[in-house]
Amino acid sequence: MRRFVLGSFALVAVTALLAKSSGAADLAPMRLETLVSGRSLAFVSVENVGTLGKRFKATALGRMLDDPEMKGFLAPVAEDLNKLASDKQSKGGLPIPPMVLELLGKLTGLEGQAGVSLVDVDDRRPVIAACLDFGGKLSDFIAFIGRVKDDPSGDKPPISTREDGGRTYWLFGNPEHPAMFATAVGTAILCSTDHDWLAKTAGGGLTPIDGALSSAPAFQRVRAASGGESLALSLYANVPSILAKYKMGERGAKMADALGLGAIEAAGYGMAFAGDGILDSIVVDAPTTDHGILTLMPTKPIDHASLAWAPTTAFYYGEENLDIAGLVPKLRALFGRIDPDMTEHVEKTLGQIRDVIGMDLEKDVLSGFGENLAFWLSMPETGGLYPELGLSFEVKDPAACEKTIAAVADKLCEEAGKGEHMMASRRVLEWHGKRLHVLDLVGIGRHAMVPFTPTLCFVGNRMLVTLVPHAMKEILLRQEEMGTANAGLAGQEDVKALLDAAPKGHASFAYLDLQAILNLAYDTAVPALQTIAKPNILGGLPVRLDWAQLPATRSMRPYFRSLGAFLVSDGKSVRISIHSPIGIIGPIGAIAAAYAVMGGRHREMPTIDVPDKTATDAASEASTQALTNAESLRDAVLAYYRAKGKLPEGLADLTGNDPKTGSPYLASVPLDPWGFGFVYTVTDAATAKYEIRAWGPDGLPKTDDDVVAVGAGK
Repeated sequence: MRRFVLGSFALVAVTALLAKSSGAADLAPMRLETLVSGRSLAFVSVENVGTLGKRFKATALGRMLDDPEMKGFLAPVAEDLNKLASDKQSKGGLPIPPMVLELLGKLTGLEGQAGVSLVDVDDRRPVIAACLDFGGKLSDFIAFIGRVKDDPSGDKPPISTREDGGRTYWLFGNPEHPAMFATAVGTAILCSTDHDWLAKTAGGGLTPIDGALSSAPAFQRVRAASGGESLALSLYANVPSILAKYKMGERGAKMADALGLGAIEAAGYGMAFAGDGILDSIVVDAPTTDHGILTLMPTKPIDHASLAWAPTTAFYYGEENLDIAGLVPKLRALFGRIDPDMTEHVEKTLGQIRDVIGMDLEKDVLSGFGENLAFWLSMPETGGLYPELGLSFEVKDPAACEKTIAAVADKLCEEAGKGEHMMASRRVLEWHGKRLHVLDLVGIGRHAMVPFTPTLCFVGNRMLVTLVPHAMKEILLRQEEMGTANAGLAGQEDVKALLDAAPKGHASFAYLDLQAILNLAYDTAVPALQTIAKPNILGGLPVRLDWAQLPATRSMRPYFRSLGAFLVSDGKSVRISIHSPIGIIGPIGAIAAAYAVMGGRHREMPTIDVPDKTATDAASEASTQALTNAESLRDAVLAYYRAKGKLPEGLADLTGNDPKTGSPYLASVPLDPWGFGFVYTVTDAATAKYEIRAWGPDGLPKTDDDVVAVGAGK
């Protein structure tokens, strides 16, 4: 963990090296993927950092925050927060160290790519390469890094320098065993745990290497599918390389093969700015797959003709092209690969269904369906509170399919009537020249009410299904108006905006009317706040919240955008994309990761009646050894002080010779038993007080498992 912390700081801190890189402005922007091997396990990058603010301001959310009316509400809040932060910083009350706050401010100088690549994992530690491209905005970092390096406090990461081959390298951590190396090349900082790679790459002047990650076909496909040139954030995983590092057992390998996971060459995530929102994409690349889960995905692009069937009040809509007729054979093949015995269960289940409906589900029923299906949920356009649920299925031969479905419905009604709780029957209503198949479900008993009456109707090449006849009649009336432009949900402005930002060739589309939900929440919350809180909620907050300054709903509604989800699949790769006002997948993934980390750290361990004596003895022995080494270092520091009249600047000074004896104070600076360097801190320069600290097995500073030896020269 300590090495990770030091490495993270290295990615953002070592910019002073650029003092020796004048003339770098003419170099091409840094692209880390051109400098690392195509066998790298993973790659993460933030692209065109300098333009992120401009791109965000073009989104609906960015424009809302820039709205003059919203600024009238937010300006006092921002002013009070800045004053509060300034006051706390001056009094030392901020939980974030001032050095970190200053560093965050300096990072506004980033212009190009900020990237990290997990190149490999060996027995000792991960091999990491990273870059930060600052363009021409680098001068402010020089003074900052100088202050970090010379800061006498013990809270800064240890930084030292080394000259090698005419180039300056910065070392993070113990100088004898650095956690990270860094150097400046052009306008960027290159960092790595591998000094040899860093020296070779820096010496090559950022020339792309043979077999680089950027030239790998899987990387190129994932990159293009997840956002291409519009990417803001990109993650890439080299699945074969990762699986080669972590072997699966025989059972796991068999399951992976059955699911088609063995054909996956890469996976990735991208966040891109699209339209007036953010498009999140998850990509699975499997160009050679011929079986498994990916073959079940819809592949034919949809034309969105079914949008006209859904009402303008639909708050959820979904549509996809799914091979319904071929679904059973694909599932049979998938289950057979997982376990041959499962095929028998599939056939048994199909036989039971055949006994109930009186015909073969696969050959007689599903074979009559086309690929397109759609569904929606809405409140009635004409008013009322009973929701409208509509389903629309494409059929190949409407007359034949209607006959088959009617026979299946009759058999199901007959089967339901054999029970003790419900009676069911089918009847046909003629309405506006259409045949409505109404399934009357009647509960038996005082409280056995069935709250819906399923209704089916065949219109053109569609089979429509609703919960009640009333909803079906509304759909049929809308169908009569479909000749007008932008009928139904297709005419909604937020739906049009989503389709404009949709990935090409998508075979599935889902819509959530987030605009209406946000509108409802805003239109309800603002009057409530203006009624209850005058002008500040509870009057106890340290910032001014004048709710009367909030804009009207009509002013904010154009900035409220809806959510759309898309699936693109060609049988070789799958891309799932979500377009939303603020991005969905990234924040959810970050929250899940944080929860997993924190949950893992704070989860209560189960009580063990008999402790593991071997583990306990080993932990105790390691702590004892750490204390012995810390005390030896403390005594060596004291000997140095008595000989020279001053404390050493770092533990590396102890390897120098004692002028009295001619021998070094220490032959070498030891690591602690957990493989990390000891931390030497001057706690009071006036009295020459100092401490030697080992961060213990958790690798975290100032926790309960730290081992400390304290010394003083006076």
